[in-house]
Amino acid sequence: MRSVAEAEKKVRDARAELGGAYESVVTSLTTAREIEAAKATRTEWMFLSTRWDEAAPRRVPLPAARHAARPRGIVTRPKNGAMHPDLDVAWRRYEAAVDNAIEEVQSAIRRRLDAATERGDLDAVEQWQKTHDEFRHVGAMPVEKELKASVNALRRVLREEKEKLSVEYAAVVKTLTTNKDLELAKAVRGEGRLFGRKEIPKDAFTIADHSYYFFTDPKTQAQAQEACEKLGGYLARVNSRSEQDAMNAKLESFRLPSDAVFWVDGSDKQQEGHWCFVDGSPLPGDLQWLRYEPNNADGGEHGLQLLRKRRYYDRWDVGLNDGLQDGKFGFLCEWDEIEE
Repeated sequence: MRSVAEAEKKVRDARAELGGAYESVVTSLTTAREIEAAKATRTEWMFLSTRWDEAAPRRVPLPAARHAARPRGIVTRPKNGAMHPDLDVAWRRYEAAVDNAIEEVQSAIRRRLDAATERGDLDAVEQWQKTHDEFRHVGAMPVEKELKASVNALRRVLREEKEKLSVEYAAVVKTLTTNKDLELAKAVRGEGRLFGRKEIPKDAFTIADHSYYFFTDPKTQAQAQEACEKLGGYLARVNSRSEQDAMNAKLESFRLPSDAVFWVDGSDKQQEGHWCFVDGSPLPGDLQWLRYEPNNADGGEHGLQLLRKRRYYDRWDVGLNDGLQDGKFGFLCEWDEIEE
């Protein structure tokens, strides 16, 4: 029995020594910024440290590269919007202020990523790399407490600069009205509603730091977009699978006797099968569509809908659907703040 115990101790010591060697290599590779090699080394040790007859962990493919995205809450000048010199100046000032604030957050993330790399802390490197990628490619605001000051500063800039835009639009409307250029004054006023006071229903639901509300009065997709903008919001964007899951859950909770259809932001009118938001950025590729959708059944289904559909007597399916954009349905509005 003694010889068995000694053998087991030798095995444990050898594995501990091997584990220390692997940990040392992972630290060295991380410090040298060989992150992929560090991940591979760590994964190899995790496999070896399990029971030897276990199957090797399945390799998970990396997600496809995504387009860079700006954080939500940033307004964009309409491509065919009202033209006026004062608005040109206001928009240049807005873009410069917002870009500077975004760069401050990105710099704060990079500083912490560099510090973790220098320490050879692979777990922290992966955490900060994920935070960086989600902020840059999805526009998701960081939640780490170390970045609270930078994120709050960005939100303050977004709020203050949007208010300045609203003031500038009101001033241009007044000038144009005084000069009896009423058509352009109306156009500027309509565009300026994007930056005006928000009218968020008291019973709106929240996802992260945004407010949402399902409106049931039927409208076309374009009418729904206009209705949301008049309330200081916009037609809801489904930015991630987790956001869609939250929207689906809310829709499923409604006690509705029949199918329910709500417009959200999205269209493939420019190119069939290539779904984009109104600003031209692509929809995430992992969103959940209803079974057999999108199918462009009527040859012109180019609008994005969130649909609750009866499957069995007491079973409902909820997911995305493509529909005719001139069809009239309910709609989901979104605001980039929470009703106090």
